[in-house]
Amino acid sequence: MAEECEEKVRKAEEYEEKASETVAGQEFLEKAADTFKEAGDCYKRYGFLEKAIEQYSKALERHLKLGYDISVAKDYEEMAFCYKDIGGTGKFEELIRKAAEIYVNHARKLSDMGNLGSAALSYVTAASLYKKINEKVLFEEMLSLAASNFKEWGETWCNEGDYEYGVINLSWAAICFGVLNDLGRAEEVVAKALPICREKDVGEEGVIAVDLSKAFIEGDTEKTKELLMKLSAELDEAEVKVLNELMQSIEKA
Repeated sequence: MAEECEEKVRKAEEYEEKASETVAGQEFLEKAADTFKEAGDCYKRYGFLEKAIEQYSKALERHLKLGYDISVAKDYEEMAFCYKDIGGTGKFEELIRKAAEIYVNHARKLSDMGNLGSAALSYVTAASLYKKINEKVLFEEMLSLAASNFKEWGETWCNEGDYEYGVINLSWAAICFGVLNDLGRAEEVVAKALPICREKDVGEEGVIAVDLSKAFIEGDTEKTKELLMKLSAELDEAEVKVLNELMQSIEKA
């Protein structure tokens, strides 16, 4: 077991040596950082948590040097859960907070660039992290920002004629409002999406997303699970993550 992890560490060290010896230094530094992260994942999987923290710390140092903020946030997250499992509650909260702040800043940058959909995904991730450390006010603030971004993004794409992508984002907005127990706004968004599904060229993925959001805010747990499973096969990794965070990690108030 440990041999598998040690091999990853050796590979990461080899990449780092090449980073200092070749003109393609950044490429190898990226590989070193990611491989140290993989080594941390390996040690964590086998329960060697202190060794995992050591490797995540190496990955973090290199991702910071590269300026890869989301990779840095993920390093903080992984280290945080290791500390939690060994009883380091204070360190867990500190690192989760650092990760959440990165996602918030990333979301703001994306929003300023006009990419409201990706910004909303980052806000959801930040919300889920704040939930883990019982920061209720920040959790609700981030999820509210996500809902507003999803709603505006969905409306924008519907106006542009991309009805499927539009109603999918409206569905995510409705789910966010539902999690916040703002059922009036959730129902309002679903009511906007349903006629678009009936009257416009919306594919199966969009229809399922709208049905999912409707079932969710109506409290139909079985139908929600059924539709979630059906939809997950059609979504990309980021969208699957946001749904899981909304419906599993984030409980209704």
